[in-house]
Amino acid sequence: MNDWVRLVEAAAIGIFSGCLGLIWWKFRKRAWIAHYGNIATYFAVVVFVFLMLGPIEWCISLLPPVNDPGNPTYLGIGGGGYGKDYGVYPRAMLWWSIMALSVLALTDAGSLWTMAPNRDGRASRLGFRRPRRNIVNRWSVVIAIATLAAVLKLFNDIGWDRLIWSDLGRFDVEDGSLGAMQGVRWILPTFLTTGALASLLLFLNGSAAAFLMTWVLSIVPFLVFQSRGITILFLLAGASIYFRFRRYRRLAIIPLVLVIAVSAWLPLRLREEQSTGLKVVWNVLTNQTQETKKFNGWNMVILLMQNAGQGFGVFCEVISGLDAPGQRVAEIPDGYILTSFSPLPSAIDGFAERYSGKDPRVNPFTPYSAFAELVATSTLAFFVVPAFISFVSIAFLVQPRNPTKLWIILSMLVALLILNGWVQATQYAIRTSGRFIYCGWFLGSCEIVLRWIVDRLPKRKNGNP
Repeated sequence: MNDWVRLVEAAAIGIFSGCLGLIWWKFRKRAWIAHYGNIATYFAVVVFVFLMLGPIEWCISLLPPVNDPGNPTYLGIGGGGYGKDYGVYPRAMLWWSIMALSVLALTDAGSLWTMAPNRDGRASRLGFRRPRRNIVNRWSVVIAIATLAAVLKLFNDIGWDRLIWSDLGRFDVEDGSLGAMQGVRWILPTFLTTGALASLLLFLNGSAAAFLMTWVLSIVPFLVFQSRGITILFLLAGASIYFRFRRYRRLAIIPLVLVIAVSAWLPLRLREEQSTGLKVVWNVLTNQTQETKKFNGWNMVILLMQNAGQGFGVFCEVISGLDAPGQRVAEIPDGYILTSFSPLPSAIDGFAERYSGKDPRVNPFTPYSAFAELVATSTLAFFVVPAFISFVSIAFLVQPRNPTKLWIILSMLVALLILNGWVQATQYAIRTSGRFIYCGWFLGSCEIVLRWIVDRLPKRKNGNP
């Protein structure tokens, strides 16, 4: 009973904090759009909602507590391996909520980056005017060709039989060589990028046929390797379709929601299979597989909720280890956290050589998230570092006085990269999630430098220099 009360308390704290942040954003939305523009304003609330939904889902999915393997709702994810000390949940949720609210608050503190006013004294507003169709379509062709080349390289390296069916597991290779396995892992972010770019170009009035070709090619490796990137690509595609085809959005909303929901369930269901490949995907979707149990109703919904909020369970496990007198959190090597923030490749800063296999974990299969690493290092770091990242990121998303088409495209790419960094930070280490944020910052810096150069070029008058 006490566990149940603690979970309810934690969920209530999260729901209250989430509502508080949304109300605050609602009242400040108009002022933020006037000062910072649409992209920065909506980026801030998307990050906040994502940060709060995961912990809330995790707590709700554990009601009633499922730590007892004899309980029919026991899934072995929440209390099965970690996050069993529900006594720390209310405090952990409070800390997490303060961190998320501070990330949202740094948008309000972004006045240092406020765009300059127009001549009439009013801040310009970002009109999402579509770039010329031929420019967007040319980029669509380039991305489609790049995606096709990446697919050909991937399956040429690992074997075309993996595409249809294989008895090998996820990321396994015939010879078991580490190099081939790492090659598979490293190529997946490529397809996440191409799929996201395809969705962006569709939103910018690009060709639907070019979008479909690139997106389908991008989704194939995720289906074959049962990756949760499936959900991200379906979500991005659904948003682009919804806003691109405005005339049909009322008809499309229900099918899109259902397809996105299936995409969230599918990779988890595929991981129950021993084999991989598109044939396995087809068998699962048509309920023909005999390898594992079939759809089991509410338990699968709980499984999805726990999967989305898994990072909060790890976070609670670390706090529990910090509190317990006879326990310790996983030992963090000296210099590990500091080197984790390095944007340099491992070959230069020596991260792989010094810390390979020494990353902190709650069990052999579950690494510390970036937030867990921060709180294990210093409570102050847990609050300060995310707030600082938010403050810097807004600088690259605030709308300039005269937003160009190039700025619109690049700033949306920057927003996607940084948002993906936040997503990764809830379940993966600082070094992994930080790479996406650094890439976003680098791309944003390039746009600022380019804009500065263009603004200082001599202006043409009447077609003459």
